[in-house]
Amino acid sequence: DANGVDDDGNGYIEDRYGWDFTDDDNDPNPTPIGPSWSDAIVVHGTHVAGLIGANGNNGIGTSGVNWDVTIMPIRVFTDTGSSSIDDIYNAINYAVNNGADIINMSYGGGGYSVFEAEAIEEAYDQGMISIAAAGNESTDLNTSPTYPACHHHVVGVAATDVTDAAASFTNYGTDCVDVAAPGDL
Repeated sequence: DANGVDDDGNGYIEDRYGWDFTDDDNDPNPTPIGPSWSDAIVVHGTHVAGLIGANGNNGIGTSGVNWDVTIMPIRVFTDTGSSSIDDIYNAINYAVNNGADIINMSYGGGGYSVFEAEAIEEAYDQGMISIAAAGNESTDLNTSPTYPACHHHVVGVAATDVTDAAASFTNYGTDCVDVAAPGDL
């Protein structure tokens, strides 16, 4: 019950539905406001969560790959697609400290962050599996790494098309890509 108290003592008040590290509150739902929000960014996390765990065989919408899963919503990107390493670091630690088994990081970008790498390493040490998108720039990650997919102990995922070939846009490279999954029509 909502009582405004940190009942579980984890440092987050009323976080039974996850945590929003961008707004520092207990509502991880996106809040599209203003003229600069991006629909692709706002719905991305919800879309991925549905691919992971949407109930199937019920005649409603789509079916996820695992019908018996618990999703821990954690928001680290604003509605315009910006984030901070601080928010990402805290979110990974939140997932570890609150019992997550797997973390999906379907984001990526340029530079290496020692703080992100440390959080991922701690998650790995606690038995958590971290999965990240390889990216969509048709780039060889062996020569131009992107993170978090190229961090140690992260399963990097590239995209395939309907013929099971590499999607035309997917990043590639054996240093960072561990597996490929359907990602293009």
